[in-house]
Amino acid sequence: MDNKKWVSVWGNSITCDEFSPSNYAKDITLRYFITTAVNGEKIKLRFSNTYGYEDVVLTRVTVGRADKDGNVSEIKDVTFGKNKSAKIAKGTYLYSDEIDFVTEFNGKIAVSIYLENYTDMHSAISTAGPLTNNRFCKGDFSGAKAFEPQLSEGTARTYFLDTVEVLASNDCKAAVVFGDSISAQSWPEWLALRLLGENRSDISVVRRAVSGSRVLREYSNLSLLKYAHAGIARFETDISSVKGADRVFVLHGVNDIIHPQEGVLFRPMSDLPTAEDLIAGYRRYIDIAHKYGLKIYIATITPFCNWRTYDKTRNDIRESVNKWIMSCNEADGYIDFAGALCNPEKPAVLLDVYNSKDNLHPSLEGGKALAESVPEDYLK
Repeated sequence: MDNKKWVSVWGNSITCDEFSPSNYAKDITLRYFITTAVNGEKIKLRFSNTYGYEDVVLTRVTVGRADKDGNVSEIKDVTFGKNKSAKIAKGTYLYSDEIDFVTEFNGKIAVSIYLENYTDMHSAISTAGPLTNNRFCKGDFSGAKAFEPQLSEGTARTYFLDTVEVLASNDCKAAVVFGDSISAQSWPEWLALRLLGENRSDISVVRRAVSGSRVLREYSNLSLLKYAHAGIARFETDISSVKGADRVFVLHGVNDIIHPQEGVLFRPMSDLPTAEDLIAGYRRYIDIAHKYGLKIYIATITPFCNWRTYDKTRNDIRESVNKWIMSCNEADGYIDFAGALCNPEKPAVLLDVYNSKDNLHPSLEGGKALAESVPEDYLK
């Protein structure tokens, strides 16, 4: 244990999945393929049922080594108090035991979860990017080399598993990416690939992002619970749960501006913040990050001209907030994501190649441009 510490190498923010009659599953295996950024000698998994309405029983959990074709070998049981199955009480987290399992720089592992009985599947997150590769299969395939093709499908959702930690050398650290749907999509994974391409075996990227989330407010109605707690309510929990973290990148705030809409019951115009309101939220982030000894880098809010609720008033708020982000000396630095994605001749508009065509979210190329725009000094 000398000169070793636990470092998070992968993670997501589990939230509440959309309500539907299909929120229960039985006799299925979930398998998540995860790229590891640092060398480790032990592994530990954290599971979340924070948004569940019932206790969840994990019948069997395994971890194995995955190859480029998705085949899994060296499969080991993950235990909980030396038991192979475990119950996660609703509204709580659960850690596995420490497992002797070697992880490698730029290696791939597979975490499999078998759910034998009817299971409430509300605790989940949907993500996307070049490294997201999740599957589910009918039956118990937790110990199988591969899933049966006719019984399995891919899924963008990750259920229950929210963090993977490894016992690594003391010089290793984690960078947290905190935010909303733009960060639940591809740019954090492009950042991870950038670091892997630079042979950085000392740093991992851990995502803590929830689509639709806002800095200042949250929703309590059924259809929008998936947008999670307000950022100022979940920021401390999300960053403090990342072992070995020493910095956090924040891209958050666009939903505070674009969500309020006249005549919409759960998103009234009274929710629209002033620039000063949002800045006060960022200052909360800065204070919390510094309390935990983390450097914090805030990104400018990206353009959303031609989004369905766009108007000049909203864009003026964005521009005022961005001016503060780029001039304040309270954070440890800023990243001009707006400048990285905008059309130079029309700064309120996404450059076409970086536009996913909804005029808000970046395309895959746009996500890559964001990752490449992070200053090298912020990654040392």
